[in-house]
Amino acid sequence: MDSFFQLTQMQQLWILLIVLCIGVELVLPHLVLIWCVPGALVSLILSSFGVSIWWQLAVFLAITLLLLWLVMPLVKSKTKKHKELETNADAFVGKQYVLTQEITVTQKGTVRIHGTDWSAATVPPSALAEGTWVVVREVVGNTLIVEAVSGEEPS
Repeated sequence: MDSFFQLTQMQQLWILLIVLCIGVELVLPHLVLIWCVPGALVSLILSSFGVSIWWQLAVFLAITLLLLWLVMPLVKSKTKKHKELETNADAFVGKQYVLTQEITVTQKGTVRIHGTDWSAATVPPSALAEGTWVVVREVVGNTLIVEAVSGEEPS
């Protein structure tokens, strides 16, 4: 009965590799080392039957690389980060609006967007008349940084 619980060095190595791969995968989010676990499990079983070390390594590498090649693209496509939806003021960037209150060199103006008045300024400070079409370049706090649209009223 004692010989049943005795492990060869290769069996110990495969068990250690399995535990390390699972442990690292729990800490890191990249899902790379997890594909070594099935190969190590099969190699552990092969080592129990006395299969040579070279066959164990070949099977380990073959299974690991096959899983990386077949499954990794599928996992990446399912876990790919989607572009975040624009929310609130970020959605205004790049869009054109009409100034409802002029911008002077020393004073912010106003742009009305969906019934809400937003402060608007230019960088560097410059004057824009009320009724001027502007495009929002960025949002700083609660102020839209705008610049005049060149040409006539946008379509």
